[in-house]
Amino acid sequence: MRTFHRLLTAAVCVAALCSSASASYYFVHFSGRTGPFTPIFEKFDLASLPNQTVYYFVSASGPANMAEGDSFPAILSELQLAAQTWNGIGTSSLQLAFGGLFAPNTPQTTPHIEVTFDEVPPGLLALAGPTSLANPVTPQGGNTFVPILRSLVVFPNDLSAQPSSSSGFFLTAVHEFGHTLGLQHTLTSSVMSTDVTRASTKASPLGADDIAGISVLYPSPSFSTGYGSISGQVTMSGNGVALASVVALTGSGQALSALTNPDGTYQINGLAAGNYYVYVHTLPPSVQSDLGPSEVVLPVDADGNSFPAGAPFSTQFYPGGAVAVAAGANSTGVNFSVTPHAAPALYGVTTYSFPGDVAVKPAYMDISQQTPPLLVAWGTGLIANQQPVAGLNVSVLGEGLSVAPGGVLPYSADADFLQVSFMFTPFSGSGPRHLIFSTPNDVYVLPSGMVLVHALPPAITSVTGGTGANGDRVVTINGSNLSGATRILFDGVPATILSADAATGARGAAPPPAPANYQTEIVALNADGQSSLFLGPPASYTYNWVPAGTPALTLSSTSQPAGTEAMVEITASNMTFADGQTSVGFGSSDIVVQGIWVVSPTLVRANVLVAPGAQASDTLVSVFSGLETASLAAGFHAQTSSSPVAGIGSGVVNADPAQSTVFPGSTAILPVYNLPASATAASVTLKLNGVSVPVTALAANNLTFQIPASFAPGPAIVQLQAGSVPIAPVFVVIQPVPPVIQGVLDNGQAVDGSNPAHPGDTLTIAALNLGDAGATVSTSRLQLLIAGTAYNLVGPAQPSANNPQLHTVQVILSPKIAAADKVPVVISIDGRASLPFYIAVAQ
Repeated sequence: MRTFHRLLTAAVCVAALCSSASASYYFVHFSGRTGPFTPIFEKFDLASLPNQTVYYFVSASGPANMAEGDSFPAILSELQLAAQTWNGIGTSSLQLAFGGLFAPNTPQTTPHIEVTFDEVPPGLLALAGPTSLANPVTPQGGNTFVPILRSLVVFPNDLSAQPSSSSGFFLTAVHEFGHTLGLQHTLTSSVMSTDVTRASTKASPLGADDIAGISVLYPSPSFSTGYGSISGQVTMSGNGVALASVVALTGSGQALSALTNPDGTYQINGLAAGNYYVYVHTLPPSVQSDLGPSEVVLPVDADGNSFPAGAPFSTQFYPGGAVAVAAGANSTGVNFSVTPHAAPALYGVTTYSFPGDVAVKPAYMDISQQTPPLLVAWGTGLIANQQPVAGLNVSVLGEGLSVAPGGVLPYSADADFLQVSFMFTPFSGSGPRHLIFSTPNDVYVLPSGMVLVHALPPAITSVTGGTGANGDRVVTINGSNLSGATRILFDGVPATILSADAATGARGAAPPPAPANYQTEIVALNADGQSSLFLGPPASYTYNWVPAGTPALTLSSTSQPAGTEAMVEITASNMTFADGQTSVGFGSSDIVVQGIWVVSPTLVRANVLVAPGAQASDTLVSVFSGLETASLAAGFHAQTSSSPVAGIGSGVVNADPAQSTVFPGSTAILPVYNLPASATAASVTLKLNGVSVPVTALAANNLTFQIPASFAPGPAIVQLQAGSVPIAPVFVVIQPVPPVIQGVLDNGQAVDGSNPAHPGDTLTIAALNLGDAGATVSTSRLQLLIAGTAYNLVGPAQPSANNPQLHTVQVILSPKIAAADKVPVVISIDGRASLPFYIAVAQ
């Protein structure tokens, strides 16, 4: 095991001299100092972690100072929201989960992330990165990597200047979590860029480069087949150039990149099919002497010796024109021969717009307004003596808009900034656009330098509390530009929207649980990337509950042997558990929660796993529900055991590998361990919610059983009796029966080999278990995939007149679909997917 102290920084504006942005890059090792060079990345070994999940733990001490009106629960909620940003990426298998609060010196042997509050150097927002590594491993059929054992995030102990509800704090947290997972700084204006050029917002934090970057480290099965790559070499005078940034851009706003290996070779992964502009540029200089250019941790060889960056050169676009990329393919031979140049003099550009009185970065340009908006820019090499530097030119990559004649001027309100005016057309479109700043001696490209939108940001004008028809508390949020897709945050907790007034734009929201007199900050986030923070501070709301007293917790079990999983019941007083908003932590990466079941507002059940190698220790138990918190110092004890302990696990799976869930009528497999040698399928008794179910097999630490077809879906307590050996129960979740496609019709005829469908045809899909019998099912609950591509349904699912259990939906087959004899059709409701139903498609 090796320990490193190389934490990356997120810098405030004083660090604007340090870098522009950077390509998707990693903490890289090479086996030697001669080629061929195959990068060896640092990353967590998901296969060795519970549920393939990286758990993070936050120091229970919290920061010493907070912004006025801020609170530790608010900070925790924003950290949880930031971590969740890295989950749910379809091309990534990574899961990041909150493990709770931890006390100093708690034993932690399982790989994890720690978030602490301490002193950081002046001018820095935070520090983060891997700090402890294992020796390289090579998984069967996979690439060699260096496992991360511990990563660390350090926020300042004084957060009085960083309100937790601000975009700055949230994006810094997302950025720092990216470092802990194995990502370095990027040069594509994504969230892994430095704060200077970052084009992320609280409403839209991740860029294409972030998504590709994390997918390269932790790829899902669909990543390699659904996306392509570009590769080549960068040379100067015949020699490879190390750490050159190669960037691929689309005119519609995507930007992805990679840094070159020591021999100048590179490969940009995660590119959607399409045509790309490709360019290469030198990394800007660093302001930290212990880091490489653009604050990059330099790659190292097996002895820990670093590889330096190559000499600076002139920025160059690929001379061969646009590069075509196909899904699952590598576009090779995209090579550059660059010429030497002085160190960059033009870099580190930040853009701003002013939809209100707040400077918004990056510049969001509402082109629906009668008066065209202005873009304001600041960066190294733009202004000299309060005038644009000699020969400065600004242009936009792509079509649909251009810089107005004479539109590059000193900013009228402050001549140390640059002002740029644009001409927009009906074809300008929306989304990010890339800016090119150039002088006779330098070219600098700012990916996503501005974002085109067609509406003003959402605004919150008032917040009032009240009660709903059933007596539950409701908060009414009034404002403007609030759409059906607008998300509302109470601090970092997404609110449940109960009602929407189309005429006034008012939203009725269920407030997350919080203590009496708690002050929360409310923010609206729109799908176009804009937020109510664009117009000023967040709206405040104070919970006017009657004080209920100090929260208190009681655990059904306060100790557990190492190497076991068991259900622990947690009862609370003066606290309200909310489904989907409750988390439980046991203060150590060796004691993690495998699942949570909110039984009632005062009772939660948690499946708790104690790692086999856990040391004997007393840990901090912490419970969170919305914005409420409660904890028990030394509330749980991890035991060591001299002999194996019998148990069952909660990781139930379907015996049919084609099915992703267990449901009534299915055959399920449950892991068991250390059962008596005499135990057989016939001798053990298995109960679900107290009802005995048939056990059909017991072998190789797996117990196979049949779920009765009449069993009610939902959480179920699993109890196993194997002779006189005591076995702790766990709970599992029995899902509803998934949809089953009965047939696909085209103009009333079944689609099959003799009657294939054609591009542009309207198909009718009939399926069972697609909602309640006889009820119409909203399209918001449904998803349809044909040949792996998502389709918009013509309308909601309608029940059949002849069979209320059967529903039909209609879809128009894409004109671009390829002909094939077996095209899979998959329909889902609430995330539960059918098995594929195959149809024939002909041209």
